[in-house]
Amino acid sequence: MIRILLLLVGLVFFQPITAQISTHELPISTTRPLPAQQLKKIPLVMLPDINRAALKSADDKDEQEGLPPRFGKDFTVNYNLDNSGVWHTYPNGDRIWQLTVVASGAKSINFLYNDFHLPHGAKFFIYNQDKSHVLGAFMARNNKVDRRFATGLVYGDQVTLEYYEPAKVARQGVININKIVHGYRYISLPADYQKGFGDSGSCNVNTVCQQGDEWRKELKGVALMILNGTRWCSGSLINNTDEDDKLYFLTANHCLSNFDAVTNPVASAFSFYWRYESPDCGYNVSDGATNLSTTGATIIANSGNPGNVQASDFALLELVEDPVAEGYDVYFNGFDATNTATTSVTS
Repeated sequence: MIRILLLLVGLVFFQPITAQISTHELPISTTRPLPAQQLKKIPLVMLPDINRAALKSADDKDEQEGLPPRFGKDFTVNYNLDNSGVWHTYPNGDRIWQLTVVASGAKSINFLYNDFHLPHGAKFFIYNQDKSHVLGAFMARNNKVDRRFATGLVYGDQVTLEYYEPAKVARQGVININKIVHGYRYISLPADYQKGFGDSGSCNVNTVCQQGDEWRKELKGVALMILNGTRWCSGSLINNTDEDDKLYFLTANHCLSNFDAVTNPVASAFSFYWRYESPDCGYNVSDGATNLSTTGATIIANSGNPGNVQASDFALLELVEDPVAEGYDVYFNGFDATNTATTSVTS
């Protein structure tokens, strides 16, 4: 194992999110079109208007206090396959459920689920009005032990959720939405870019620069962490003495919000974005890629909730979805658990 100490944890700033582990295919309603008269029957859910002035005031206060910036306002809801949307049935008995959500003026919309379980063969999609941005298909492999789930941003103020269920697994799927996030700003707007890039010190260097040349493998282990609509922290895959690629991920205890190894260990709403690096060296640079992501983790060990940061601000997670199995080019960083002090640090 490489005996180095990587300081990987810190606050980071939101950028648009585009992908999760999925089949990356077109919605079933596109490949197996439904009659036009049926599509006109898709019910609309209208989110309440947001108070932009109040949100800006709260965001300004958060910025002054050094908190990570949010991009959206979340609404608590209760929409599922039984109490909302509409079902369409194909001649062979296969079915499609659809629901359209409208958030007036939204830059993006995304969803959190407090009960999510798909049977084998079922497929779940989310897409905007012209289908220029499609997430899915999510399938049974996306199921989590605690039956919670989260999906990324879909751009636009009107999005449709579509669930396809083959006849052989009829009525076995469960999709219950408990939060919808109205994304009210892009961090990619020029003023917002200044927050992420302009505040860097002269000693902060993009990984693509030549100073990162000696750490190309190690950099592949780092991921960006997102929780409930905020880009929160970073961390790294780490190796273990069995060297069996077990999905251990090291981050900081202060990044866990209210999650804890003892009282609240299952963190299905955590998302991890891999290879998030700017392609440019310098200050006026481009954003990193956001097309490689996984979702879900279990807290294996941490220093308590809220923990004693001065004692040891660590948290060890085990990921649910496997970036290696998806073909992402990632790396398991080594560590040294002895009492030998390190002679150098790279962060």
